[in-house]
Amino acid sequence: YQRIFDWYYQHPELTEGDGRDPEVLCDVAYAGARLGTRIGDSGTLQATVDQVLPAATAVDKYCYDAYLLEAFLYLEKGNPLDASKTFKQIMDFNKYHPEVRVGMAMYHLEKGALDEAEREVARALKINPNLVPAHQLQAMLHLFDEEFEPARVELEKALAVNPNDVDTIALLGALFQYMTDEEQYKAYEKRAL
Repeated sequence: YQRIFDWYYQHPELTEGDGRDPEVLCDVAYAGARLGTRIGDSGTLQATVDQVLPAATAVDKYCYDAYLLEAFLYLEKGNPLDASKTFKQIMDFNKYHPEVRVGMAMYHLEKGALDEAEREVARALKINPNLVPAHQLQAMLHLFDEEFEPARVELEKALAVNPNDVDTIALLGALFQYMTDEEQYKAYEKRAL
């Protein structure tokens, strides 16, 4: 993340003026957010994220990635109300965006509305049955009900889409640890590392 963030400062032609590329701006904002999380969210990094995301949407008002990143950052910082507003803003452009549905599911989950979270995950998977975060969230919802086998099936669906997804591998390892399947737990723990 540090390299991407440093690169941002070395290539102002891509992030300032008429040459701004909204995808580059979103990559920089994502890197800044992750780096800020790792080093304690320094004010400089947060200020950059706060500047870069509005710049991306100024270049392209339909830059879903910028809105999504902003909404997920709101969720990460414990601000579900602003996250919900941003997700709804994206739905004004495209109500069939599957990642927005996952975000709304996370919003409902944080609010304790499990039924609504399940409906949003189902909508996301109907739009894109290969959306890894939707399978992960569906697995977590199964775990709330202590439905271990359906949770495992959802995580294996996610792994079938992306066999190297570290989050899915770690979730499977944690699931097997919880199920006290030491052999499977060790296998996934080793794979995650």
